[in-house]
Amino acid sequence: MHGEVWIEWCIAWLYMLTAYFSWQRWRYSKLQPKLGPEGCFWLLLAAVLVIFGINKIADLQTVLLASLKSLALSLNLAEAKLTLKVALAGAILGGSLLSATWLVWRFRNVFRLYPLTLLGLAGLASYYLARAADFLGFALPMPLAAGTWGLEAVGLVILQVVVGRPQAESVAQAESMAPREKQ
Repeated sequence: MHGEVWIEWCIAWLYMLTAYFSWQRWRYSKLQPKLGPEGCFWLLLAAVLVIFGINKIADLQTVLLASLKSLALSLNLAEAKLTLKVALAGAILGGSLLSATWLVWRFRNVFRLYPLTLLGLAGLASYYLARAADFLGFALPMPLAAGTWGLEAVGLVILQVVVGRPQAESVAQAESMAPREKQ
């Protein structure tokens, strides 16, 4: 149990650090107006990562699922438990696929410039798909079930490499150019 808490906190910090790098990239893109959609992508990514990081510690989905469960029980829908679980998972999966398709199409130029971003996001998506399978009662084999947090961590590290590595040079260059533009 103690090891799991430590891992959860480390991954929450990875979310926050990656969100910070994405926010820094957005700040840099504001200095470069030609990067309009790219800047929007980095800001959106930062916001989503902050929400996921907070959720990692606060476990907000547990409260939501408990509320839905009590609502289903109050409506005498206990016999339809599996159907409701599948419907909820299907709605979440369908919404996620539609959102992902739209985001990939909308920010296709960003993904062409930073193809490893897709790999990092795929790592995070794989983690959440494994969690959804667990929610539906599909037991993953033990080595996979115990190591799903690795998908999440690797996805975040890949995103950090893409977003954060050239960031320091880019921000310094943009900030050094900014005063000249004002003169």
